[in-house]
Amino acid sequence: MPLFIPEWTRASGRQLQLKRVLNALDEASVVRQPLRKPQRGETGTPELFIEHPERGWLALAVVDTPFDALDG
Repeated sequence: MPLFIPEWTRASGRQLQLKRVLNALDEASVVRQPLRKPQRGETGTPELFIEHPERGWLALAVVDTPFDALDG
């Protein structure tokens, strides 16, 4: 399980879903949130960064899309 910085103490349903997926990462991984959180509707701005000592950094931007939109 990765280290979360800052630690996620309060989590919305959306964050719980993200954390469930991110918990599959190994212990060497660190999940970081940026100092300035993206504003609602702001696209392309990283929401999370994953740091791994061997693989480097990965920036993630999560897009909320209803399931019905994916099915069509």
